[in-house]
Amino acid sequence: MGLELWSDRSQIDPASHRWVQGVDDQPNSDADGDRSGEVRFASAAFGRSIRRDTLVSDFYARIDAREIALDAFAETGGGLATLSWDALDQSSLSANLGGQLALEHLSLCRCSQLML
Repeated sequence: MGLELWSDRSQIDPASHRWVQGVDDQPNSDADGDRSGEVRFASAAFGRSIRRDTLVSDFYARIDAREIALDAFAETGGGLATLSWDALDQSSLSANLGGQLALEHLSLCRCSQLML
């Protein structure tokens, strides 16, 4: 029997800098942006193997939870070609179940010995 627990929390703070070609007679320029956020993840898994004579059964269950929160993003300095995104909050939950039944093979060997 086994149990596995895992969790993680990360801060995200990427900055962007890109060259933008001018649109509608605007000059070429640089666009800069910054976005921050947080990612959280937790997971729990349980597994068990049962042996009875030659029959082996394995069972497995896992549940994962994720949450992502990102602030709004808007570039500056890129004119009409600037990029922007709204804030984002996303959560998800997933579960996995599995099992296996197997027969172990027995190898029997009859050996005879000849003595002179």
